[in-house]
Amino acid sequence: MRQSAQRPRRGMLWAANGVSSVHTRLARSVEQHLDHSLQLRMEPSARGWRELPPGRPLCFDMRGNYDGYYVDYALRHLGGRCYVVRLLPDLTESGSAAWAGWRSNWHVEGVERFTLKAASWTFFWGLPGREEKIQLFRAEWHEPGAADAPQPHWNVDAKLASAGPPVGSQAWTPHSKEGGSHPPDATDGSRIGTLGRLHLAMGGWQNAALHPACWKCTLSGEDDLLAWATHTLAHALTEFQRL
Repeated sequence: MRQSAQRPRRGMLWAANGVSSVHTRLARSVEQHLDHSLQLRMEPSARGWRELPPGRPLCFDMRGNYDGYYVDYALRHLGGRCYVVRLLPDLTESGSAAWAGWRSNWHVEGVERFTLKAASWTFFWGLPGREEKIQLFRAEWHEPGAADAPQPHWNVDAKLASAGPPVGSQAWTPHSKEGGSHPPDATDGSRIGTLGRLHLAMGGWQNAALHPACWKCTLSGEDDLLAWATHTLAHALTEFQRL
């Protein structure tokens, strides 16, 4: 990620081929980091996205070519459900696991021309086969603007991270390694306990002379976006192994 003493530029134009390329490269990178024999792809929110008219929003979500053992869904705080992948190969004793979902948001500027508005990893804890996972925190980058928020930054969803298990029907675990037909207990499986063992990485503060501009980084191209997304996922993998 490029660091500069100047204020970040806004609204860098991306060609459609660049948008497609960075998502393909990111999917391959995630597959290598997770080592689950996954086959991932980035799914656009609209068909024929390259020809969308100016002014339209566009987003890409990461999903697997099959659902089941390592690929699932989770409900997001901001509404709707997202695809998630399991971060570690083994479930906990209670049958739960850490999950991550990727989303990038774009604005159509013209024919096959786009600007990146936001990109994020959202991390969850919960049971396979159950949408009501606990949303823990997000690693987000938004197009730098007038707001004071650092870019990129972490958002910790502390209220739900410390709450009890989701209320609802009994949980189930597909393709259980134990081979049992009975699902794990929902109360135990949806709890994560303390997050105190996790360390959330911090960088920046030298991108400009003064606060808050010093904390704002511009993802100035395909390599920057790919590097930030890949390193953030690798960092989360290391930290979730502490739990």
